[in-house]
Amino acid sequence: MQPDAARTDGSTAFGYKFLERVGLIDHSALVIVTHKTSQNPKEEDGGQRFSSAFGFNLETGVITRIGHADEMWHWKFKRLAQFERDAAPDVAFTYLSCWECEPVELLSTIYYDAANKTWAMREWQMDKMIWWTGRDGLVVDADILEGADDTVSFTCLYGVLDLRGAHAQSIASRCRELTETSNSKTIATDVTVLYSADEGRLKIRPVTSVKEVAEITARLCGPKGSKPLCKLPAASTYNSPQLTMLGMFPTARNTRRDTGCFRALHGDFSIYTLVDRCGRPDAGGGTTLGFFEYHLEDGSKVTVHWKDMQHVLDVVQSDKSGKTKTLLASK
Repeated sequence: MQPDAARTDGSTAFGYKFLERVGLIDHSALVIVTHKTSQNPKEEDGGQRFSSAFGFNLETGVITRIGHADEMWHWKFKRLAQFERDAAPDVAFTYLSCWECEPVELLSTIYYDAANKTWAMREWQMDKMIWWTGRDGLVVDADILEGADDTVSFTCLYGVLDLRGAHAQSIASRCRELTETSNSKTIATDVTVLYSADEGRLKIRPVTSVKEVAEITARLCGPKGSKPLCKLPAASTYNSPQLTMLGMFPTARNTRRDTGCFRALHGDFSIYTLVDRCGRPDAGGGTTLGFFEYHLEDGSKVTVHWKDMQHVLDVVQSDKSGKTKTLLASK
């Protein structure tokens, strides 16, 4: 809490620090300390405000810095989230990744580790197919600079929802990114995902059912529904098979158009391995059992049948006449 000393190197000194929030479980406190340039900063300095998170043991007096939570710009408490039935709720909040830069706004949570009696940032499952999922949280907004890259706009709906029952909540997110290609074509990437606690991490599940997307969107929008995504039908992107696949795998490699890639797949492998090696599917669907389709240069079609995103059941090629054969050696 001690104010920064005046700086001679021109860097910003944060001369005013205060307790933003305090949470208490047993004898362990979560303490959020906010730093400002002064108690009443000048207008041009008003945005230079960041928060840091600490754990404080009331019995021993020991103060512990929480990793990855040193400089959280414009920290805002959102709500408590009950991800695990028999555990204390997480503290959910947003913050900017930096200041006077091109920041992204992150949704993150801090949880109480009862076994070690410490506080820590909740780890999120990273997914290279969805760029806005990071280790420490979910990107829910981004500063888009016109002409800086091919991104035209980025907008998100997000919130904590009780979807699984049993007193365990999930974080739901629907984000839509518009990008412009070199030939001035605009492509919409519209992705809905759920994050639920599993073995201590918030693990990701893409939502591909239009009905489920509609239900989640309605829950996130509420009765007013004033945000842009609330005014779009759930199928505004998902009615196109190609855009569905783009939404699920926005950063996948170029699609392979021959059977060589599929013949090289062996054993038990996931959809992510398939897409990483063979590229983004052209279409897909299914509920209990799903399928993806790849259209090859010779006019044939490869259909991948999967039980879930971690287990592919079969890879079948169909020629123009409709004759089929499996491409998996194990079959």
